[in-house]
Amino acid sequence: MMKMEDLSYINKQLVEMLAENQWIYNFQVTRFFIEEPWKYIPVEWKNVLLKLTTEELDSLPFGFLKDDWPESLRNFISTASKLALPRSISEEIQPCILDTEVKRGMNPKKQHEVRHMAALISDIAIKTGCDVVIDVGSGLGYLGHVLNTVYGLKVIGLESKQSHTSGADKRTFSDSNRDIINVTFEMEDSPDSVSEFKTLISSCLKKFRKEEIDNENIQDHVNSTMKATTKSEVQPTSDVDCTSVEHLKNSKTYDYSIGECSPQYENMQSEENKTNVQDCRNDLCGSCVKSRTESDRSDEASKAATESDQSDEANKAATESDQSDEASKAATKSDQRDEASKTATEGNLDQYSRQCILIGLHCCGDLTPAMLKVYSDVKFLRGLCCVSCCYHRMSKQGDGYSHFPMSKITENTMLKCRLRPTVPFLRLAAQETRARWRTQSEETHESHTKAVAYRSLLELFAHQENTECNKLFRRIATAGDFVNFQSYVDKTLSRCEFASLQGKESVKYKLISLYEEYKAKFPYIEVITVLQVILQPLIERLIIQDRVMWLLENGQKSYLIPLFDDVISPRNIALCSTKTH
Repeated sequence: MMKMEDLSYINKQLVEMLAENQWIYNFQVTRFFIEEPWKYIPVEWKNVLLKLTTEELDSLPFGFLKDDWPESLRNFISTASKLALPRSISEEIQPCILDTEVKRGMNPKKQHEVRHMAALISDIAIKTGCDVVIDVGSGLGYLGHVLNTVYGLKVIGLESKQSHTSGADKRTFSDSNRDIINVTFEMEDSPDSVSEFKTLISSCLKKFRKEEIDNENIQDHVNSTMKATTKSEVQPTSDVDCTSVEHLKNSKTYDYSIGECSPQYENMQSEENKTNVQDCRNDLCGSCVKSRTESDRSDEASKAATESDQSDEANKAATESDQSDEASKAATKSDQRDEASKTATEGNLDQYSRQCILIGLHCCGDLTPAMLKVYSDVKFLRGLCCVSCCYHRMSKQGDGYSHFPMSKITENTMLKCRLRPTVPFLRLAAQETRARWRTQSEETHESHTKAVAYRSLLELFAHQENTECNKLFRRIATAGDFVNFQSYVDKTLSRCEFASLQGKESVKYKLISLYEEYKAKFPYIEVITVLQVILQPLIERLIIQDRVMWLLENGQKSYLIPLFDDVISPRNIALCSTKTH
């Protein structure tokens, strides 16, 4: 568990460093030649950074230093490396094994994420005593399916898109799998949303309980039938074998799919068991065992001694009495369960509620903050496990954001250091981690430089001409269009247009002129990029730890776990919490 004083100290260091170096990240990448961030690079840094080899450039975010470098650059790199969010995958979590059917539809990245996260959620379920998982943003239900099939947990999938909910139902056959319920619901940070959430989950929990009661009734019915059959020493004929639950599912005597007795045995049902047959397995027939008597008896058997007849009558009476006792006990248990089911259905949510875990994989934008507040407010939620993404999609509020910072301590520290969150700030937090940067080749760096430079020159032209670049297609260029700037311009001008401007040849001439003017600045693109890669883990750590601090401020113990390999899945930090009883 994380301590507030430790988090406060680290967050203060993070805020101070990020506030001091806002020039590195606080601009839109496509405005590179408009904002001219290279002008803010200290002169002594430029002399070093522009001369780095590809290998040195790739190693810089991991603390690579040289003794003859400027002290300020050395301090920047070493401090950032120490404050970087730890991302080495936790060895405490042993990922589960997925069989072929469960893996259906999952790409390798999704399989990696699901295997690790399902194992972590199972551990939390054991610690908290929970057997129900509420998967927020469940998508097509991959994670929930694994939690149910591998770990036996009941799952309620909440998804804002109806198409995904329907897809999850088809994929997991939830119409027949009563342990998974998929519902269309969008979680928000509002009292109405919390109230709707409670009502919805209450309904799902009652369905789970009702199903369990029905299953218990089936098993009790089988058990009582077996005992009665044994005591009466009556062997069922081959077409009425009632010694297993499988018989109840397959026998003509009992239609498992609709819970109705066949006509030929309808007279065997009690009045109580003839009701509520519309719901699957709601009630059972009074008896599915049909004992057959011998059709012919010999004359000599009918002339048996009186003592033998009396003995037979006594045995028959004893058998009937035993059967009556068993039926009475079964009826009593059934009545008790019916009463429990009624209580569960009509009872208050706080009085009847299973212990649940709230989970989310890739919770986008405002979803994680909304989940934290719901988790903190709702009593029956005993555990939390979520992995966030897309921080830049959080809702804006005035000059800032409604859900960042969340913690009072972080908010005060940021105000004091004049660090204000912006779109570029939050977007950088959601970028790839330094893990993938380590393996960049010279060709990869060159391709990235061209992509940023060419697009930025278009933006610069539009800025100078006081116009806008309007896309005619979703993508104005593909990877093959970056061979050289001339090729890029030809392809781009066929896929976009500049408002209020006419004559493509004139536009092309001006763009080529800008290219010649700014091509000497192209090397600064990778220099600024590597500095951003160095700061990326600090920004993400500040955001995630701010959420941990908010939970601590609200009395909830919390911790962070590096859950995935960040080369495979860059957003790999799980925020977890458990409530004490």
